[in-house]
Amino acid sequence: PGTTPSITVSNALVTGTFGGDLTGGAAVGLVKAGPGALGLSGTERSISVGAEGHAVVVPDIVTITVGVQTTGPTVGPAVAENNRATERVIAAVGAIGVAAEDIQTTSFNVSSQIRYDEFGQPTDEVTYWVDNLVTLTLRDISLLGRLLDDVLAAGANSIQSLSYGVGDPSAAQDEAR
Repeated sequence: PGTTPSITVSNALVTGTFGGDLTGGAAVGLVKAGPGALGLSGTERSISVGAEGHAVVVPDIVTITVGVQTTGPTVGPAVAENNRATERVIAAVGAIGVAAEDIQTTSFNVSSQIRYDEFGQPTDEVTYWVDNLVTLTLRDISLLGRLLDDVLAAGANSIQSLSYGVGDPSAAQDEAR
């Protein structure tokens, strides 16, 4: 059961892999015994010990990026429409308890696309695309379904990403150590 301990000696450098039932105490004993215990001579001697820890935690936050995309024949009205829809989305997430510091605009982009006629020839008409991405952190994951419903109803027309996480990983990090 476990990893077989191994020691590698190369050019007076000692590295060890200690796993399974071999404890760190064995490594300390090896250090105290010195290089002679391994048949080494010379002045350069070292022991490297590595370790890895794991902890499993249940996520308690969700980070979501939602998008609002609008189009129009002129920039100003397309941006204004996008701003109104984004304000409704932000109001909707605030209404279910997402704090202002957990809401941020992560991208805002305006681009243009030439329109083509039925024969594939470019026209003088242009369509402007306005994209606004808002990233938010939901700290009560039981509200995720409601939040998604509310942002889509408020004017978001895409969910760009959704990832689960842990708000404070320090306890899990301590456990893994």
